[in-house]
Amino acid sequence: DWIKLTDTHENDDLMRIEMNAKHKIMDKSGRASTRLWGRTALLCAVLIVLLSPLSLRAVETARLGVLAHQGKERCVEQWQPTVDYLNKALDHHTIELVPLDFTEVNDAVASGQIDFLISNSGIYVEMEYKYGLQPIATQLIRQNETYYSTFSSAIFVRSDRHDIQGLTDIKGRKLAAVAENSFGGWIMAWRELKNQGLRVPQDLANLSYSGTHDGVVLAVKNRLADAGVVRSGVLEAMIESGQIMPEEIRGLNLQIQDHEYPLMRSTVLYPAWPLAKLKHSSTQLAHEISAALISIPSEHQLLNAAHIGGWTIPRTYQEVHA
Repeated sequence: DWIKLTDTHENDDLMRIEMNAKHKIMDKSGRASTRLWGRTALLCAVLIVLLSPLSLRAVETARLGVLAHQGKERCVEQWQPTVDYLNKALDHHTIELVPLDFTEVNDAVASGQIDFLISNSGIYVEMEYKYGLQPIATQLIRQNETYYSTFSSAIFVRSDRHDIQGLTDIKGRKLAAVAENSFGGWIMAWRELKNQGLRVPQDLANLSYSGTHDGVVLAVKNRLADAGVVRSGVLEAMIESGQIMPEEIRGLNLQIQDHEYPLMRSTVLYPAWPLAKLKHSSTQLAHEISAALISIPSEHQLLNAAHIGGWTIPRTYQEVHA
């Protein structure tokens, strides 16, 4: 009997040990399952974010400032199609067009109101020097199915002004330009006048700024100014649109017109308008915008709207600094 009692106690002890072991195994298994479930849930959450539709992901807005050298209304007509094109090409950004007149560019760049800027070469180099802008593309100019990445100034008078034959004849006359910081509509011509010995504005009867290229042409046409300065290509465009007749105007200090550059010009050639990124702007976004613009097909209607031939890799603007 004693032996049987002992065996019974031993069996009970063994059963308790076995039950405790099972409980420990189950407890560890439960904790392991909990950790596994937590990791699985975290992985699923990450996958949901990564694989979610683009419409559910954050879209950032980048502001593209464009020099409205022919007025803000015309600027929107010319550049909104390009902005619409970029908005279709870019996945995670929306581009907003910001037309800027000549007096607004500096403040817009200085305050960071814009992220990218399309402007004339003279304004660009000033912004580059002051605020560290970088060019990411250069405009192409198309004329008779030929493409150019340079432009110039045209200094002109009415055809019936026989008393003005050369630049030195402008001395003592009224001269109309676009704006003080318009590169093609003044600065290029100012350099040429200076090279020919004229002191500007001291040697002029009056120097006025019309604000737009069209305004300069109309000022000369209507005898409000004796001579005018516009960027190359403006006169040809206004003749083509019927705003002026070719026999109404005559260029001064004309440079050679050939297949390399057939437009009327009175100065040396300079690099065409750049698209530049501000220092705070995303480098990745700048690459995406540049690639999208350079790849625009040459027959695309947005290029006609913008009155350009397309975009190419950025040129150096060192000669503009001179």
